[in-house]
Amino acid sequence: MLGKLIKYDFLAIGRLLLPLYAALIAVSLLLGITVRMNLQNGMAVLIIIYTLIITAGMVMTAYLLVERFYHNLLGNEGYLMFALPVTTADHIVEKLLSALIWTAIGIVAVLLSGICLALTAAPWSDLMKGFSEFFRMISNGEIRGEDVGQILEILAVLAAGMVAFLAKVYCSIAVGHLWREHRILGSILAFIGFSILEVWVSIGAGRAGIITGYLLDTGFNFWLSAGQCLILAAVYSAGTWFILDRHLNLE
Repeated sequence: MLGKLIKYDFLAIGRLLLPLYAALIAVSLLLGITVRMNLQNGMAVLIIIYTLIITAGMVMTAYLLVERFYHNLLGNEGYLMFALPVTTADHIVEKLLSALIWTAIGIVAVLLSGICLALTAAPWSDLMKGFSEFFRMISNGEIRGEDVGQILEILAVLAAGMVAFLAKVYCSIAVGHLWREHRILGSILAFIGFSILEVWVSIGAGRAGIITGYLLDTGFNFWLSAGQCLILAAVYSAGTWFILDRHLNLE
């Protein structure tokens, strides 16, 4: 059932974002061609369009992820969603997974557009030299498994941080929904309050040596940071579950 919920959200969001990402790829190809042909007028226009599409994609992704959570679980659709044979925890996990998937898709789309731009704009001779240099570095051991491992660690921290941030946003929306009036204001104030509380707890833990002592002994640890983000995500998700499961009011 969790897979069906993810598919439902994917189709609902995808019909708006996928055409936007397709347009981003198309514009990047056109921009690359204009750069190669040195068409100054077309280049300026396409750069503006390319930047606007990326900005619009970021804004729309953020808006749709928040909008789907609010209207799907706390709006009129909530009557239907909570009537399904799915637990409240499953609904929260599904929203976090969907948000993480769409964030990853957005990042991949931007990176892919950059690759398309580079491939169409750069001379083929420069591209071949670049590929040759890359394979030479691999064959000579200049790119090691440790380097790949560090990249994976960074990606893990970014993913965990994104999950924690989304969980905080969803918990803030749930808290704001408890207000009888001005629920958006309540959500914003809850988000600010949670952020201040995080800073206060972090400072308190640092003074107590709980975190700094460990880091001084072992150095910065990506997996420790990812674990801290996941703990935050679990705390916020638990708060969201408590509100939706015990204090939900769809009126």
